[in-house]
Amino acid sequence: MKKKILSLLLVSALTVPTISHAAETSFVQQHSKNSTTSVEQKQITTSQASTQFSAPKASQQVKNGWNYYDGYWFYVKNGQLQHGWLYDAGKWYYLHESSGAMYSDGWYLINGQAYYFDSNGFMKVGWVHDGTGWAYTDANGVAQNGWIYDAGKWYYVAPGGYMYANTPALVDGSYYYFGHNGAVMTGWVYTSNSWAYFKANGAQHVGWLYDAGKWYYFYHGYTMVTNGWATIDGVSYYFDANGVYQYSR
Repeated sequence: MKKKILSLLLVSALTVPTISHAAETSFVQQHSKNSTTSVEQKQITTSQASTQFSAPKASQQVKNGWNYYDGYWFYVKNGQLQHGWLYDAGKWYYLHESSGAMYSDGWYLINGQAYYFDSNGFMKVGWVHDGTGWAYTDANGVAQNGWIYDAGKWYYVAPGGYMYANTPALVDGSYYYFGHNGAVMTGWVYTSNSWAYFKANGAQHVGWLYDAGKWYYFYHGYTMVTNGWATIDGVSYYFDANGVYQYSR
């Protein structure tokens, strides 16, 4: 099947303010391979594009139910070739509008929505790994993007793309860090030889933080200030190597 591929490149640029302090460590620069990157897009075949194959001819012997012809599966009911959505044995399938060939092994655009069908033609729901990355579909099989809440954890799927994992990302004006399994992380997070702190909702903490009897300071888009002086609201503060505030002048 010759697929017409919709390849869209979404570039997510995480813009970080320039702040001149010897004591700061850039959270985003520490993760530069992820902070300004191309978000890979799902390859989606349009439902109208698959026209290179033909349906069984009248001269071909077909039976009710599934038929295999010319490398593709077709479904016949009451002697008639079926098209569109098909529910069979507890699974949803989709049969090409013109030829009736079953969709399989990829993403397909149907009525403006993206669906994933596995190698058996089953429409998938929930988390889907297509060989490139993880995506998410709702109970109706429609691909979702944005924030996903699943099994008590939050995830983020880039529009038209895949779940973030092992990376910081700027979402709705706040930085978040997504762990190796894609779940948003909270509390103290140590990455690339630096510490950052993320609130209960996953957003990176900005400004002063009081934790376990000690004060720390974080810039927007940056890890905590460490090992030197930093001027904050016109006052100079000194932070030790662990980021703990020591004294001011």
